[in-house]
Amino acid sequence: MVTMTEEKNRVLNYREVKAEYDGHWVLFDHRDFPPEDDMGYVVAYGDGSDEDWEALREIQCGKYHGKVLLIKGWVPKDDDVFDSGIIEMV
Repeated sequence: MVTMTEEKNRVLNYREVKAEYDGHWVLFDHRDFPPEDDMGYVVAYGDGSDEDWEALREIQCGKYHGKVLLIKGWVPKDDDVFDSGIIEMV
């Protein structure tokens, strides 16, 4: 299920969005800020399902003409770091 937000007064940076919406798809509107600031607003979010990704993609292409980011929130877990081979245990 996709939830639209109207909270333009709540500014987050990219990393905060990824952490707060861990496991969820998010539409992130960064157009009002300089690219180097990495700031924006969450305009919609869903769960991690393919159906929500498709719905958010339609919103991204339709209402926002592809100018907002569609990202998936994700916070690295200890198991993810070890499983990906980033850290090799000797």
